[in-house]
Amino acid sequence: MVNPLTRCVEDYSLPPFAQMREADIVPALRTAMAELALDLNAIEDDLSDPDADLTWESVMDRLEIIDDPLNR
Repeated sequence: MVNPLTRCVEDYSLPPFAQMREADIVPALRTAMAELALDLNAIEDDLSDPDADLTWESVMDRLEIIDDPLNR
């Protein structure tokens, strides 16, 4: 069975509250946190480049996008 919380992250939609089960929460959070860690590492790698293009879009917009699954 597909975790409805994981699916809503993939679909960029709100969680299907009527389909949520308590057992779905922890696995979905672990998945979202692992993906966030990978994305943060990628941003850090990009920022460590001395020639990095440091603009609002290249830093803050990316942070907002990768943080979205945990905010939902």
